[in-house]
Amino acid sequence: MSRRINTLALLRTAACADELRSAFDKADAGRLDLRMADAEPFSVPAGFDVLLAELPSDAADAVNALGALLHGTAQGRPVIAIVREATIPLVRELMRTGALDVLPRPVAVGDLVNALSHARAQAAADARPEGRVITIMRSCGGIGATTLAVQAALSLIDQAPGPAGGKKARVCLVDFDLQTGNAALSLDLSGAAGLTQILDAPARLDAAFLASAMARHPSGLDVLAAPSEIVPFDTLTPDMAARILALLRERYDVVVVDMPHAWTAWTSPVLAGSALVALLLRLDVTGLLRTQAHLKLMAEEQLDDVPRLLVAGQTESGSALKQSLKDAQAALGQPIDACIRADAKAAFAAREAGRPLAEATPGSVIVKDVRAFTALALATLFPAPQVTEAPRSALRRLLSLAPLGAR
Repeated sequence: MSRRINTLALLRTAACADELRSAFDKADAGRLDLRMADAEPFSVPAGFDVLLAELPSDAADAVNALGALLHGTAQGRPVIAIVREATIPLVRELMRTGALDVLPRPVAVGDLVNALSHARAQAAADARPEGRVITIMRSCGGIGATTLAVQAALSLIDQAPGPAGGKKARVCLVDFDLQTGNAALSLDLSGAAGLTQILDAPARLDAAFLASAMARHPSGLDVLAAPSEIVPFDTLTPDMAARILALLRERYDVVVVDMPHAWTAWTSPVLAGSALVALLLRLDVTGLLRTQAHLKLMAEEQLDDVPRLLVAGQTESGSALKQSLKDAQAALGQPIDACIRADAKAAFAAREAGRPLAEATPGSVIVKDVRAFTALALATLFPAPQVTEAPRSALRRLLSLAPLGAR
């Protein structure tokens, strides 16, 4: 399924806001973030694809307002103008100024769908390669989500497509578990500033400031560590989380995000900005119930269009696992895509040594399962192009026939 477009609407009147909400609901046009132009302070969230802007009634003011948006707030994204009186001279002037399209009020569903389709096509044409975000979620605690996030991130350095010239992929790991995150500690990177530096000075968040908060592992993996002290989840805002991921996508080929067990105000924006979500679950009654609750909430948040893998964590081996998987898949009504078997001894040894599992205990079943998960994730993110046979000329078709004697 193609990803729906993320739209930021900058409006001046409540009436226009009501019209847009109604049109978006009827058209099922994707995610809509409504902001009022007179709201202070106004901050532009990262991750939007197109800006809808209600312009002043006066034609000259409308053109000036559009020019200001294009040179500032829009940040290079296409702008669709909304005006009360869409006269031909005004529409022409707005298009010459740089508007992708112009919608007259009241906003009609058909006009909105056509304008967004135009914006989606332009975004696809102008898109440059950006990093892919893999988000690791857990439906309950204690199922090895951080272990999977850390080991998969390390594995992706060699397995994911990298820059031109055969270089290794640029991979980073983001630990958004603000209260119990220990991804950096498991890699012996406990002294990293990480998210603490950003949460203490959010106004300074830009590419350089974010880079200074990262810790480098000898493998080449960069890590944005969780705070060393417990902080409230709302310390990180949805706009900050989206901004962090947007900046990281510009610098890295793959970004792996380790999420907390709790569903926060910024969970949905993170998932919406992900190219793949891996939801870890436990194969027991409680684990399946929690997984069903997560899947239901993701559907309510309009996140069904984000590619998703269900991963069973801390599983057994052998025939017992096969029966557990069969029962779980029947209960969930969908397949479980991968399993990470339990190996407490190996996980403990690697964690205590602050070394990757592949180095500390290369024969562990976790290492094998993480490699299988990584391969599945990459196949989902970078599907192989379908090869279609080129049309053949009459001569080529004749030459391709089997000899008579072979019939």
